[in-house]
Amino acid sequence: MKAASELRSTKALRAETYTVLFGLLACTGMRISEALRLTRSDVDLEAGVITIRSAKFQTSRLVPTHDLATPALRACAGQRDRRVTRPRSDAFFLSESGTSLKYITVHHTFDRLRHQLGWKSGRQQRAPRIHDLRHTFAVRCLIRWYEQGAEINHKIASLSTYLGHADVSSTYWYLSAVPELLALAAARFEGGCDAVVCGGSPMTTASPPPFPLLVQQYFCQRLIAQRNASQRTVSSYRDTFRLLLGFAENRLHKIPTALALSDLDAPFILEFLDHLEQGRGNTPRTRNARLTTIRSL
Repeated sequence: MKAASELRSTKALRAETYTVLFGLLACTGMRISEALRLTRSDVDLEAGVITIRSAKFQTSRLVPTHDLATPALRACAGQRDRRVTRPRSDAFFLSESGTSLKYITVHHTFDRLRHQLGWKSGRQQRAPRIHDLRHTFAVRCLIRWYEQGAEINHKIASLSTYLGHADVSSTYWYLSAVPELLALAAARFEGGCDAVVCGGSPMTTASPPPFPLLVQQYFCQRLIAQRNASQRTVSSYRDTFRLLLGFAENRLHKIPTALALSDLDAPFILEFLDHLEQGRGNTPRTRNARLTTIRSL
């Protein structure tokens, strides 16, 4: 944002626009396409609420902004109206010619700032992208909630709605996105087990731990700690469970936090495998690899 504030242009609007645009992405986690499609009427500068219409999957949602974001948006709008007296678009973010900002232009500007700041990709990694601001927002929310001892299974549903995910299983992906989150999830699992064992409600075969807790244990304890699985293996197994949880939500009408291990019975797994092969066009080899993952759980 500091580098963006130093961008030069004829009407001195470019610096203000990009500073607020990148700041908005960082503090709301919205998609760049959503930000660029915002109109003036979509941004309520009094209430501090942004309306995102016809987003990905043709959904709409309300996005409340941080108290510090609203004054910045208000200042940006004032600067825009002073610099562009005859706009050719109703977009909130305008170019100096009065047209809506184009993604290719924003992408080019981000690349220039990234190069200027020395952001480089590591070995076998891609360079940081605009979309990574969204990932960072989600991961930091989860880390903060873990550190505060919040009930993640309840919080993650709110985060899923705020981000505009089609289903909550897409939001659960972030739990395996970074090592720090995996470590926090593992610590939470250990604490949960201790509380159950020592708190007068011992786990028995008749009362297994909640399904989300089992999945956390599986990734953090079984794959990471015990088997020392590679990042590629963890990613492959994670993708299998994303597909499985999404299928369960559609077929059983249960979000991941409401699932029980007993829901994943043989008939359901067979339906899931048929869906992979017939609905998604997976080869028998891929289908069997997914089955191996589920059996390992």
